Amino acid sequence: MAIRDRAPARALWSRAAIGRLELMPLMLVALAGCHRPALTPAGAAVVASTSPPAPSCERLADVHGRAGGVIEGSIVGLDKPGLAAYALNDLRNAAAAQGADYVYRSEPTFSAPYGHVTLADYNGYAYRCAK
Repeated sequence: MAIRDRAPARALWSRAAIGRLELMPLMLVALAGCHRPALTPAGAAVVASTSPPAPSCERLADVHGRAGGVIEGSIVGLDKPGLAAYALNDLRNAAAAQGADYVYRSEPTFSAPYGHVTLADYNGYAYRCAK
């Protein structure tokens, strides 16, 4: 009885598998998050200001705007003004979602969790001033 050659077992770490593993860090960075919100038409109708609204305005809700992340701050390299502009879009969109036409906002705050500024935040109060 002759011993037949067996086909070699498929390697656990084939070239295709290793190639997929090499892409893993890039995919993780992409999933780690970025947030670059576009201004919606409703958000564009919201006035954002550091001045208090008129006394006749009705306060609706607290709102928050945020932009940035690993990709935006590190890879794309948005600077503070760029991050702040997108965070302000997010704030105005959030105010619009509450039915507001005015948002009394803070100055932006910046965070550097990855060694340099990658996040921008605004806090504010959404108001309805138009009657």
